[in-house]
Amino acid sequence: MAVQRIFGLSGSGMDVDSMVKKLMEAKRGQYNKLYQNRTLLEWKKSAYADVNKDITAFKNTLVGYKLSGTLAIKSVTSTNANVATATANAESDDISHSLSVTQLATGVRLTSTGNITTGDSKDSIAKQFYGGAAPLEPITLNIANGSASTKVTVDPNKSIYDFVNQINAAKINVTANYDAALDRCFINTTNTGANAGIDFSGSDVNGLDFLTNKLKISSEPQNGVNAKFNLDGVDLTQESNNFMISGVSYNLAAQGATTFKVATDVDKTVTSVQNFVDAYNKMLDNVNDKLDEPRYRDYLPLTDEQKKDMKDVEISAWEKKAKSGMLARDPILQNFIYSARNALVTPVAGLSGTYTSAAAIGITTGAYTEGGHIYLESGKLRAALAAEPDAVLKIFGSNGDDKSGIAFMLDNVVDTVKKQVIATAGTSSVVDQTSAIGRQLSEYNKNIKSTETKLKEAETNYYQQFSNMETAINKMNSQSSWLSQQFGGK
Repeated sequence: MAVQRIFGLSGSGMDVDSMVKKLMEAKRGQYNKLYQNRTLLEWKKSAYADVNKDITAFKNTLVGYKLSGTLAIKSVTSTNANVATATANAESDDISHSLSVTQLATGVRLTSTGNITTGDSKDSIAKQFYGGAAPLEPITLNIANGSASTKVTVDPNKSIYDFVNQINAAKINVTANYDAALDRCFINTTNTGANAGIDFSGSDVNGLDFLTNKLKISSEPQNGVNAKFNLDGVDLTQESNNFMISGVSYNLAAQGATTFKVATDVDKTVTSVQNFVDAYNKMLDNVNDKLDEPRYRDYLPLTDEQKKDMKDVEISAWEKKAKSGMLARDPILQNFIYSARNALVTPVAGLSGTYTSAAAIGITTGAYTEGGHIYLESGKLRAALAAEPDAVLKIFGSNGDDKSGIAFMLDNVVDTVKKQVIATAGTSSVVDQTSAIGRQLSEYNKNIKSTETKLKEAETNYYQQFSNMETAINKMNSQSSWLSQQFGGK
């Protein structure tokens, strides 16, 4: 039931609204403290979300540094690129290869021997090939490519485009196409080599008639041929013109001879390592910025009442300081930086010889006063690659089956801190029920709601009390007036 507020009738002259407001200000202290503490936690959660975003981006960068394509980049040059081109992976040796191609691998290509349309419309197979009347018997083609095969039932009421789509949908490495401009049909294998072929055996009489007399395509079984070549003095064959031997991927293009030279691409490898250094330092700077931000404890979050008396520029300046230092000297982040630095300076397990650590290939760590930055001595890295072309691959990636390189060690460090950050603050700035801060925020929300209810009740009570007082004063004034009239009448 709403409280009926009656003020001023007694002539007391009291400013009730002002008095209630002052009384409520004293009670609002607890609410303001809850609101400010909740806001500080929200800002801290948001700061953790920013950190999580930064370290996740670095983790994504690390993926490439587990791969040979990033760590042991090879270049391949050809004396005759018209005959063949090649690329090489980290497993390839830095040597030259001679190649002589005598035959390219081919598949099967079947083409109509002439124009195939005999009717005056291509709306349907019946109109295009049978004078508009569908054949009495079904038309069935069996198409085989090696061990894969499909049966195609030709519907004369559908178009030739529907027919070729049936073949293409069969997924037997055979494609069909009808060229309306040329008025020819094409049926080809998508694979090559002696095992690739097209065989129509098993088709019914009408199917073979449709193939040979309507589409004008030969029904004889045909097979592709293998590529034939001599590589480094050895005669070899391959089903495809694209194949890999000893870490080198060859792409045959024509008959003829060429020579390939495989070498470590030092420039690209140095650039790749420098990119890693830059990515690490960027991530480190973002984390250090959070750790080193000054904390202004006298600048608490502003309440709505406080903001009413301030300009926007003043609010912005205040909140900038209030938000500063949410993760200053945070132990989770401090331990992360220490662990990341330790991963970089620790020799890689399982390696022996000259190149067993990041420092050995020119990656050095700066002083603690520099925030843990790392640097690359490119001259030292180039010397290491000249002496041991796979040095970077071994130190960053895996040593055989033992994935103990720097990229893997740093990835484990990142995973650890991500788990700690998520357990502390969740995955985003949205309030959750699983993280420590998320649970605290939920509790603050409950307490704030409860306090708001109590404040409304207190305000209602104050107004009720003043209303009662005004009513009592008015009653006394009325009684006094009556008494005065009574005595004055005598």
